Amino acid sequence: KPVECVTKGKTVKGEKSASFAEMKTVFEQNKDDHYLDIAQFVYQYDSVQAAEFAWQDLQNKAGTCAGTPVHPIKDASGTKIGEATVVITVSFRSGMYGQQQIVINEDVQYDKPLPGGADTVASSDEISIWSYDGMVIMEVEANKYVPKQKNFVFSDPQVRTIETLALVTLQRYHLAALKAI
Repeated sequence: KPVECVTKGKTVKGEKSASFAEMKTVFEQNKDDHYLDIAQFVYQYDSVQAAEFAWQDLQNKAGTCAGTPVHPIKDASGTKIGEATVVITVSFRSGMYGQQQIVINEDVQYDKPLPGGADTVASSDEISIWSYDGMVIMEVEANKYVPKQKNFVFSDPQVRTIETLALVTLQRYHLAALKAI
C-alpha cells in the first residue's frame, strides 16, 4: 500500500497495488553527520480503472496530511527529551508530461530544547512527489538530515533533481512497458 504520510498519530495509506517495486539510494555526504537518501516506489495495479480508483483515493486522503503535527523526540530508553513540529504541505499539479502529481513536503522543526537547556542542533525534511500514469502510481521520496538548525534543508538544485527523478521514473516505466509488448 502506498504510504503518503504519518500525521496526528495516524499513517495515511492508499489502496493496495497488484505489484510493487522499490529502489533506494543513500548518498555519501561530504560533511560529517549529514544524510541524504532518495527512494523510488512503483505501485502497479491490475487495470487502468483500478489505478484510477487508487489515485482518486490517494488524492482524497492527501489533504489529511497537511498540517503541523507535533511529535515527541525520545532517547534510546524511550524517555521524551524534546519535541518536533512537522509542517506538512500538500499541493496538486501537472507534471512535465501531463501526468497528475501530488507533492508532499515535510519540514521538521526541532523546537524544544534538549535536557539541560541545550539548543537542538538538527534539521530534517522530506519531499515526496507522487505521479499517476496509466496502470501505475509512482513516488519519488527524498529525506535529508543536517546537524544544524535550518528551515528547509534541501537546496534548489536538490529539489530540481528530485523533480527530474520523478520524470525519469515515469520514463523508465514507459520503456519497460513498451519492451513487454
